[in-house]
Amino acid sequence: MMTRKCAMALLMGLLGLAACSKGVPTVSNIDNIVVDGKTLTKKEFIDTYCAGQTGNTTCISVGNALSQEEAKSTTTP
Repeated sequence: MMTRKCAMALLMGLLGLAACSKGVPTVSNIDNIVVDGKTLTKKEFIDTYCAGQTGNTTCISVGNALSQEEAKSTTTP
C-alpha cells in the first residue's frame, strides 16, 4: 500500500516537472522568428529556448543560420 502511494507521488511530481519545462517552439521562417506574437533575433531565440536542448532540429537550424549570419558579417568589408 505504501509503495503504491510513493509511486503515485513520484509520478505526479514528474508530471508536474514536465509541465513546467519550456518546450522549443517551431519556427516557420528562420529569417523572421516570431514566438507568441513577439519577434526574436536568432540569438534571442537560441538563448531563450535552446539552452540544454541537444539534438533539437529547430535549435540546430536556427543555430546554423546564426553561424552563417555571423560569418558573413565578419568577412564582409
